[in-house]
Amino acid sequence: MLQTLTGVQFLSSDFFMIFSFFRRLLLPIALLTTFCLGQGNLRADIPYILATDPMPPLVEGSYGPASQGPAIDLVSEVFSRTGNSIQVLIHPWNRVLRMLDFGRLDGILLVQHQDELNDLLLYSLPVFTSHTIICYDTRKHPNFEYKGIESLKGYTLGLIPGHSPGIEKKADSHQLDIENLPSIEAGLRTLGAGRIDLLIGKEISISEQMKDIPQSHFFSIWPVPLESWDMHIGIAKNSPASALIGDINRAIEEMKADGTLEPYFTITQPVRGEP
Repeated sequence: MLQTLTGVQFLSSDFFMIFSFFRRLLLPIALLTTFCLGQGNLRADIPYILATDPMPPLVEGSYGPASQGPAIDLVSEVFSRTGNSIQVLIHPWNRVLRMLDFGRLDGILLVQHQDELNDLLLYSLPVFTSHTIICYDTRKHPNFEYKGIESLKGYTLGLIPGHSPGIEKKADSHQLDIENLPSIEAGLRTLGAGRIDLLIGKEISISEQMKDIPQSHFFSIWPVPLESWDMHIGIAKNSPASALIGDINRAIEEMKADGTLEPYFTITQPVRGEP
């Protein structure tokens, strides 16, 4: 009986010694983890996932992971200044929105303010200004003139969802004839084939993609943009990246101050008048 009790006493003593050891070991680990979480460093080696629709030349590549283009370089630099990194995916705009809604993204690479996204996104400070333009085929419409949204009645408009939300809403409210297209490249080819009358989209993307379209020497761009709007880094409100929005804005301010922001988007500067 005494021997059994002594064995139990030894077991009990060993247990408490082991427990005490692990308690002393785990406490610093817990404190270190809490500190890292507070500093936002725990994810430093895990890239945040941002998505975008095709935006050549700002984002180069086909659907799937993307790694090239001034927009990716810029946002990568912004995140690196917060001690983090990003991975960028290219998808059609509607799929980007679904992924954002389902919580599968940390944000959108570049996006303008849109009322329907306000519940899902935090917007960074603006990083550059984009312009929406009209491109038309002079063979079909040699005397085209834009005199307001009403003047577009009777034309078939090619639009890329998400590229020009303001114009999309106006076109819908005025019941204009709209054909949604998957990309600027597809829009230019459709324009050249005569299946749409006008292509409306981002100036920088249309200007860049026209170089690869054989009929582009017949194309013309209306000299005044339809609208201009600021582009922001969009951060999902339900993502851990939302805690970085202050750091992201400080990084953007630093880049504006030290002159490193502007070179990324020199190609996007307006070449025509304001709308």
